[in-house]
Formats: sequence, structure tokens, C-alpha cells
Amino acid sequence: MPIIKGLRVFRTVNSISHLKNKVMKQFEFFVGIDVSKATLDFSVVQDGKQVFYQRTENKPKAIHKLLKLLAKEYFPDLFRAVFCMEYTGIYNNHLLQVLQDQQLTIWMESAMQIKRNTS
Repeated sequence: MPIIKGLRVFRTVNSISHLKNKVMKQFEFFVGIDVSKATLDFSVVQDGKQVFYQRTENKPKAIHKLLKLLAKEYFPDLFRAVFCMEYTGIYNNHLLQVLQDQQLTIWMESAMQIKRNTS
């Protein structure tokens, strides 16, 4: 790869990383969701500490119930949270629909990007 092209790629990746950090600072809560065919694992992080964890069915009614619990017990303003998940194709559909209906902030990452950031 030519040096100039490599520098452009580095700058782009560096800019995206900087943008992610800047965007994440706008939110008080980070909700990481592990998506599978049958279940969703919700983990809420505030100030770098996990404050909530729960598994629920991957069905709209169960997702609504869990979001109501989060709003009641942890943060009444769900707009102070960013909901992050790995793109898993059709298994995201119920969750995405519920979050979009409530106009909540969604951050999706590819499996490759998550693997790179955790290794």
C-alpha cells in the first residue's frame, strides 16, 4: 500500500475513533445488547461500571417491558442512553423496531469492529 494511501486510511480510522469518543460523551448511559435469535442480554454501564444486567426474550412485548423497567428504576429519560449492538441480521429486527419507535439512539457495529476493539 502506498504511504499516502496508508496515511489517508489511518486518518480516516483515527477520525472515526475520535468521533465515536465525542459522540459517546453526550450520553450518560451505555446500553450494550447481545442479540441472539431467542434472547437479548442488556448490560447498562454508567461511568465505566455495570449498573444493570438482564436477559429477556427477543420479542417486542418483552423488549417494551424491559425498557419500561429501565426507565422506572434507572434512568427515566431513555434519551440519555445510547443503545449499542452487533449487527446480526434479522435477529436485530424486533429490537430495532422498538428502539426506533421510541426514537432512541442506536449504535450498530459489525462483528469485525467489535472483535478488533476487544482484542
